[in-house]
Amino acid sequence: MLENTTAQALAIVITALGGPALLISFGRSIFKWWSGRSGRERKHNKDIINDLRNTEDRADEEAIIKRKALEYASELRRQLVEAGLEPLPWPTHINRRPRRTGETDSPE
Repeated sequence: MLENTTAQALAIVITALGGPALLISFGRSIFKWWSGRSGRERKHNKDIINDLRNTEDRADEEAIIKRKALEYASELRRQLVEAGLEPLPWPTHINRRPRRTGETDSPE
């Protein structure tokens, strides 16, 4: 059998390596699996990832539409200049991000 000092040393090593935390984590995982919570969490996480992907796709589509609209506007401006007309100045708000509350234009 193990000597008393060897058993104490083994207990100290197991405790130092996080044995109790590992057992607690393992117990929580088993409880989640048994109660069905694990599957619900997995589905919830997948839903979050899908929502993020859809948001990124939507943002890409909107950027493409904006780029096409700006190219079309540029083409129309060029046609006006070629026809000898003076186009209106470009709006300044097109390429700016919306201001946050309390933000100013002055550099600090």
